[in-house]
Amino acid sequence: IYMRSFSLECEYTPFMIQFKSIVGINTIELPYLISLQFDDDNIPHTLLFDIDTYDQQEPTVTLSDLNFFGLDLSTVIPGIDSFSLSLEDLNFEISLDDPVAVKNCLIQFRTPAMWQIIPKIQLDDFTIQCTFQKASDETSNDYYQAIIQSGFSLGSETDDFTVQLTIPNEGDWTLELTQEETQVVNLPNLNDIDLFAEITILNYVPSSITMNNIQLNVFSLTFNPSSNTISTLMFELTVSDLLSIATLNLSNLKFQMTIDYTQNPISYAGVLACTFNLNEINIPVSAPLPLYSQEWTVQLYEPAYVPSLSYFSSILGFDANQLLQELSGFSGIPEISINQLNLQFDETTSALKKVEFGADFIDGVSINLPPGIAVVADTISFTMNDLSGTLGVDLFELNGFIVDSVGSESLFPIQIKRTSTVWEMTLVAEDGSYFSLDCGMIGSLFPGITLPSQIQDFGVHITAIKLELSHTMEINEFSIDIRINDPNS
Repeated sequence: IYMRSFSLECEYTPFMIQFKSIVGINTIELPYLISLQFDDDNIPHTLLFDIDTYDQQEPTVTLSDLNFFGLDLSTVIPGIDSFSLSLEDLNFEISLDDPVAVKNCLIQFRTPAMWQIIPKIQLDDFTIQCTFQKASDETSNDYYQAIIQSGFSLGSETDDFTVQLTIPNEGDWTLELTQEETQVVNLPNLNDIDLFAEITILNYVPSSITMNNIQLNVFSLTFNPSSNTISTLMFELTVSDLLSIATLNLSNLKFQMTIDYTQNPISYAGVLACTFNLNEINIPVSAPLPLYSQEWTVQLYEPAYVPSLSYFSSILGFDANQLLQELSGFSGIPEISINQLNLQFDETTSALKKVEFGADFIDGVSINLPPGIAVVADTISFTMNDLSGTLGVDLFELNGFIVDSVGSESLFPIQIKRTSTVWEMTLVAEDGSYFSLDCGMIGSLFPGITLPSQIQDFGVHITAIKLELSHTMEINEFSIDIRINDPNS
């Protein structure tokens, strides 16, 4: 490396002098803005070379032309030593310590050449940006990385798209679809992605699902150039067609698959995500893939607001609000935020086989249970199962609190369950635990229960509560386990 034709004007700032020069590196010469940096003792320690505006055509080089001060790019990007490269950028930093060495370097060049890296990966007309950073001490290693932008062909039926190839210091190389706003990759069918991945995608989704009008959103793979093998592949497809499964109208369908070719046998994991519409409300759901049984389950993957439980009647075949109306003191149509929704279908018939549902009430639901117990319910959940060909409610429950007569303070956590014959409210408490209460509050919280006047000033511990009601709100059983806390004992 050498410098010639220095500029006559130098700019001096504290600890640095800047000037322009023509710099020769092996067989090429380029114009540079050079910064000479000094330490606190005014001893020069670093030269920064920033390439200046070209006054000539981009030089054509090979990788060996860019080797200087021990920097060997052929070890960073093996396989393109013989390519003719158009040099677009070359900025570097030289340490003047002993020994003199390149400390940091950024090189960018492009070539119209075709590069067959491994049998399934071929690049053409690509741009390479290479960075190098010298190790800071003897305990660390030099850092290399090359990033390549290129056109890529997935197969004969798909238009080429732009990818980015990352070559690290060591380990597998990574190739991925670039996320550019202007890049849209449409697949006329699944043939090319099936051939590349060596799978049949339709074998991994429910048989009732078809895929047309497909777009490739994500495409990322790792591979070993030494062994000519792909290690992992991950891709995501979207399907713009509207699909119907049983009573669900699906839209915004996304299919994501990850394949690990290093496993024996090869491992496959994926997810099918979409939305289904309930009276113009989109419910986001997903299904894990591949299917290993005759049932497949659609699951809620993020909370969804719904104005009423009645919205689900078209899917479930019953209106949960009607069951809530059995509870005395319940009124109105509560708004909910769904946090659990699992719908299990028969893969062959698409019939709904099982439902698991859970939601939070946006505002607590006030209920007044016989013989006058004030309750605020926070959550609702239920399960349904296919019983002899008919979907029936297996479990229906609410969770909340017994509150004081004003309803301003939550006192006891309770659970209210509905079975095929009764409603049952119980205290939610671990074995051996209890809830403390002033004795005088028993009568207001639990009308009909009166404790002797001699203990009105005592405290009590509530260890269990059980209230069983018929579906018409008649009391079948009502009991409270109370332990008297005598302050004199």
